[in-house]
Amino acid sequence: MIISQLIFNLEIHLNSIIMHLNIHSQGLDDHLGVLQEKYMKLKFSIKNNLKLTALAKQNQLKNSKEEYLEKKIEAMGSLY
Repeated sequence: MIISQLIFNLEIHLNSIIMHLNIHSQGLDDHLGVLQEKYMKLKFSIKNNLKLTALAKQNQLKNSKEEYLEKKIEAMGSLY
């Protein structure tokens, strides 16, 4: 009788521990999901910023080339 009561109490205690661990695990899973979502948003933002920076540099280079050609044409025109 005493052994069966101890086993019963132990099972109740173990079930309580397992339930607590499951709740804690669910909280960690939720937190992981939030972190993964933040990571994906940050990754997307960084990619967009890199694309915008590359486009800005490309436009800056194009404008510089156009300016150079205009000044070259002006300089050649003033030579004649």
